[in-house]
This record gives sequence, structure tokens and C-alpha cells, in this order.
Amino acid sequence: MKNSFYAELKQRAFIIAQLYLEEDEMEANQFKQVKSKSLQTLPKEVIRIYDSINGPAFVFDSTAKNGYNKEIIEQIRKEKYLEFEDKDSQMVGIYYLDNQGNFVIIVSAINENGISRLANLKEILIIGFILSLIIVYFTGNFFSRQVMRPMSNIIRKVNKITASNLHLRLNTGNGKDEISELAFTFNNMLNRLEKVFEMQKTFVQNASHELRTPLTSLILEIEVILEKGRSNEEYKETLKSILFEAEHLNILTTSLLNLANSSSDNPTMYYENIYMDDLLLEVKKEAETQVSDRVIKIQYINMPSDSLGLVIKGNKKLLHIAIFNIVENACKFSDNKEVMIVLECSDKNIKIIISDQGVGIPEKEMEKIFEPFYRASNAYNHLGSGIGLSLVKKIIELHKGKINVSNNPNGGTMFEMIFYQIGSIILPDKTQLKNEIY
Repeated sequence: MKNSFYAELKQRAFIIAQLYLEEDEMEANQFKQVKSKSLQTLPKEVIRIYDSINGPAFVFDSTAKNGYNKEIIEQIRKEKYLEFEDKDSQMVGIYYLDNQGNFVIIVSAINENGISRLANLKEILIIGFILSLIIVYFTGNFFSRQVMRPMSNIIRKVNKITASNLHLRLNTGNGKDEISELAFTFNNMLNRLEKVFEMQKTFVQNASHELRTPLTSLILEIEVILEKGRSNEEYKETLKSILFEAEHLNILTTSLLNLANSSSDNPTMYYENIYMDDLLLEVKKEAETQVSDRVIKIQYINMPSDSLGLVIKGNKKLLHIAIFNIVENACKFSDNKEVMIVLECSDKNIKIIISDQGVGIPEKEMEKIFEPFYRASNAYNHLGSGIGLSLVKKIIELHKGKINVSNNPNGGTMFEMIFYQIGSIILPDKTQLKNEIY
């Protein structure tokens, strides 16, 4: 706007020059046109024409009485054209050559129209800014509610989920944004919780049933023996029966305690570096002590040159319980036949294979034997709690391994345990083991 007004002042200066200095050189019609343009004055216009000696040759000044200092006039002569300001006024000076002499023409005026337009623009900007704030506030509230609506729905749905309705799930939407990913994560967590709650419910029901059976038998035996006097032989038989049920109860409670302690969330869980060959020898020794009439052999295959290949990191007590449970079952169902333990090593894993020559497991029941309290149909004649194999699987999975079971072609069962985390730390080398059977 300022540049535009300067251009207008410059044009005005040339019109004044033509009107007052070129009158004698112009035709009548041209002079009338120039004069008509000169009548269109600007607000607070001041026109001054200075001759070659800086004297005022013409002054049209309705407001100012003082002229311009000589420094400004000389600067205009030197630069030929000059734009400058004084308070509210804008000024233009031109150096004009004429047949009558050399003149300096200075035109100044106030850009009232521009000032008015700037004031209007200021008002428009202020009002527009305020209106924009109001619009942004309400539209922001609206869109934020729209954006947060899925989150609010998730919060509302999650607050409705309790232990009695864990089957409820969140809507995952289109599955392409962070809200959908959050809902998907919540659903996965609810799946795990529901599974744990269901397992806990089943566990409590089965444990209560299994514990009640021996306790009921103990109570009945004691009530019968207390009804009347008995002979020494009868007392002995009754005490043997009570001892059998007490041993069953002891096995059951011990198994339940081991199952509870095998949780990965147990803060007292201790991990150490375990030599698997030493662990198998300890299990073999304990099994031979408890079942003296069984033959237990250990075979070593592909033994590593470095003892690190025999080391895994884990809880030695729990691994001992897991391997011993399988060896004990193999001895229990082998009917005085041989039990074979194979330790096979490779760069990627350690395998422990325990096979017996017993009754085997019915194929249709093979997938159920790792469920808590489940016992195969051909195992009811042997003492047991039904917890051992489920405990074994839980311990193996706790150590990032896996367990497989199959029936031998010649009869009996073969359990294969695979451990992948080997060579945990550097330890002194042990005496190299050969592929021998002990």
C-alpha cells in the first residue's frame, strides 16, 4: 500500500511539472487534460517547486509553512528521484529539466485511504482471529470427541469385564490403527486370563476331588476300626491300608506343591548352569534306590568336545523332578524290564530320550496325558496322582524346551525332551564322555 501511494505521488509530481513548467510548450487540448488531472488533489497535499538556486518557484501549501531544508533538495538533485516520509506524510521528490531551467518538484500527502483500509483490515483480522478461535475450539472439541470415541468405548467395555464374564472381547475395528492394535492386545490378554482362570477352576475342582478321595478312605478306615475291638492282625491290616492312603495323599500334596512352584512368575525361582550328564546320573541313582528291581541304563550320543555343549541354564531342582517323574513312570510300567535313558547332543540342542518296555499309552489318549489329573485307562492299577506328566510339561516349557511322546514299535513308551538354550557360560572342561552305555 505504501509503494502504491509513492507511485501515485510520483505521477502527481510529473503532472504538476507539466502543468506549471510545460504550459508554453503544450497544445491547448493537452494542457486542458493535464489541468483536469491536476485538479484531483490528494489529502493534505503539499506541492513545492524549487529553482536552480533552491528558491521556491511555486508553492501550493495549505498546511505547512516551512520549506524543506537544502540537504533534501540537493539529495533529490543528485539522485534524480527520492522517496521519504515525515510523520504521517509520504513525500516524493523529482529532478525535472525544462527549457526554463532545472527544477526540483516535491509532492507530499497523507494516504488517508490507505490508513482507513489498514484500520479496516486490522478490525477484520481481530474479528477473524476471535471467530477462528471460537470455531477452532468447538470444531476441536467435536473432532477430539470423534477421535477419542473408540478409546472411550474400549474403556467402557473393559470396565464391564470381570472374572465372571471374561469371555467378552473388544471390537478391533478396521485393524489398521493404534486403537485397533490396543484392542487386539487387550483381547490377547483376556484370552490368556480366561485360559488361566479356566485352568485354575479345573485345577481346584480336580485337586479337591483327588484330595477328598484318600481323606474319605482314611476317615472310613478309622471309623471302622473304632467301632469295636479288633485283633492285632486286623489292626495291622487296617494300618497298612491307612499307610497306603497316607502315602497316596503325600504324593498328591507333593505333586501339587511342585506344580505351584513351577510357575515362571515365582519370584523365588533360581536359575543356574546345569550339566545334563551329571543330572541324569543323579536321577538314575535316585531311581535305582527307590526301585531296586529295575535296570536303568544311560547312553551318550555325539558328546561334545567342550563341556559347554552339556550345559543348560535352568532350575536344577525342577529339572530333576521332571526327568525323575518320567524315569519313575518308566520303571513303574516296565514290569521288571529295562529302562533306557539317551543323552544326545548337537550344536543346536540337547535331547533326552527315556524309553521303557511297558504297557504303552493308548493312541487315542496320547494327547490327554499332559492334562492335570488325567490318567490313562491302563494306568489305574498303579499308584499315582495324575499330576506328574502335566508337571513335567510345565517344567520343560518353563525352560524353553519341548516334550514329545510316542509308543515304541516293540511295546512301551518313549518320551523325548529337547532343550535349546545350551552353553550358557564358560566353565572348565570336563573329562570327555564317549558313546558308551553305563
